[in-house]
Amino acid sequence: MAVGHISHFFAVSLVPAVLYYILLFSKTRKPKDFLLGILFLAGVYLNYPTIWYYTNFFGLIVLFFYLTYQKKFKSFLKIALIPLTSIVLILPIFLIKLQAGTLITRSELSSVDLAIPIWSIKRFLISVITPSNFLGDLETEVWLYPSIVALFLSIFVFMKSKIFYKLLATLFLLIVFLITLGDRTPFFGFLAKFLPGFSYLRVVTRDWFILIIFLSISTGFFFEKVHFRFKNLV
Repeated sequence: MAVGHISHFFAVSLVPAVLYYILLFSKTRKPKDFLLGILFLAGVYLNYPTIWYYTNFFGLIVLFFYLTYQKKFKSFLKIALIPLTSIVLILPIFLIKLQAGTLITRSELSSVDLAIPIWSIKRFLISVITPSNFLGDLETEVWLYPSIVALFLSIFVFMKSKIFYKLLATLFLLIVFLITLGDRTPFFGFLAKFLPGFSYLRVVTRDWFILIIFLSISTGFFFEKVHFRFKNLV
């Protein structure tokens, strides 16, 4: 918001609703939940297409491994229809952007241009584990500071999780970090070359909201367990 990306903020704020209705649909199979998932996902795109892209990209990875592990692969195929169907609602704008893709200057950017890290490794690590100094740091694009409380509670939940969830979370967060590091690793260039649409994404920190949502959900699991134990004690 500090740099005027109000629509970015709105798009991210809709992601929890997308997750809620998709997970609800995986359990209830109610058409209402399916349609609401589509509606909120389309709203994400209309506010900020990059957030829509990353939501689908990471969401489908997690759902694929999770539902395959649960032996519910058919459920994954049904849920995968949600991002595809959301395109129907955004089709007028989506088609215009496809037509204009070759006309805009972004189509001339190489993966090297797109994957430029905007900080040093030292600054990156500091931004993850310490509170921000907003008054002394005017480069708002690098304000990635998660909550320290959420960070430590998430680590606690991670340590208490089953081995499958540890592996899934590790894979999930590793992809986030590799994208965020830009051309410091060959991973960004690989995705830009082989993943459709990825080469149009700009600023390597756009995926960082995924980590913040992950920490929020993990913190929620922690308090849910604490509440459950406290309730049993009472």
